Amino acid sequence: MLSSLVRLPLSVTGRQAVVVSPFLLDPSGTSLLRLSSSTSAPQAMGETPKPKSGPKSSAPSCPKDEAYLQKVIPKRISLFEEIKAQQIAEREQIGGERIKITLPDGSVKEGKKWLSTPLDIAKDISKSLAANAVISQVNGILWDMAGPLGVDCELKLFTFETDEGHDTFWHSSAHILGESLEQQYGCKLCIGPCTTRGEGFYYDAFYGGLGLNEDHFKQIESAAMKAVAVREAQLAQYNYILVVGEEEANTGQALSHNSFLS
Repeated sequence: MLSSLVRLPLSVTGRQAVVVSPFLLDPSGTSLLRLSSSTSAPQAMGETPKPKSGPKSSAPSCPKDEAYLQKVIPKRISLFEEIKAQQIAEREQIGGERIKITLPDGSVKEGKKWLSTPLDIAKDISKSLAANAVISQVNGILWDMAGPLGVDCELKLFTFETDEGHDTFWHSSAHILGESLEQQYGCKLCIGPCTTRGEGFYYDAFYGGLGLNEDHFKQIESAAMKAVAVREAQLAQYNYILVVGEEEANTGQALSHNSFLS
């Protein structure tokens, strides 16, 4: 189904990049996760990797740093939920004023300042658009579908088939990849989520002395699909928050355990 494997150039001592094809978790429902790890020269774009000779290696057992995970992940989630709740409360206090949202065809929708979102507007247009829109553009700036609108604006909505939709979807998929790497191996995330239009995405992580092979990749794929299944079962959305000033400083403290991110 996928004839070649995309490899992005990366070679960092002590770290490995998990590289994914552009079609991880395609909205069509087809699972096309393909992973590669390499500290050698990258494969030429479009070139099909040559099969390697020698016996097939198996994934060695690797002790996971459970103490690390139990310490940092609840802390991150707690901080995220705290800041998110504060921002929602603030918007509810100052929001509600009527605003005008102009669509590409010139039609105008009415919204409520700091309360209405692009997703609300999409739902007002059609259920199909709301189900398939991945990202929006507000006054020329890419805007999360769940991001509240604060002023009169021009709004565009993009589905997965667009460049903007591809970039956003793969960015979110990279977060899923990062989550599966953390949960599976207790590694420390480094660079990501990185995307290159038309080429896919990767997440760079520090695994200590562990060297990844194809059998590890199967485990990573399984963990990624599990993470998606959990969210689908909970009807959960992927959300983000914008932090500045003191909030940004607090976020930095939450990442201080990871020398690659702090």
